[in-house]
Amino acid sequence: IIPWGEIIINNKKFGITPFEKPVILNPGKYVLNISNPNFGNYIDTILIQSGETLFYKLNLNSITNWHNN
Repeated sequence: IIPWGEIIINNKKFGITPFEKPVILNPGKYVLNISNPNFGNYIDTILIQSGETLFYKLNLNSITNWHNN
């Protein structure tokens, strides 16, 4: 996440990027909230398949659909 973001998945805080270790999730559907006070909240839905590795890359400077809460 560029420049950085607080990661919240299904309302559980995982910390601020960059992470030293990957976030491990069980297969399923998740609501991903990336928060940065300089930008707002970016919300996405992600689907993790069994055996899948998802690399989520995002440049907050290029986002236009912010959810400011």
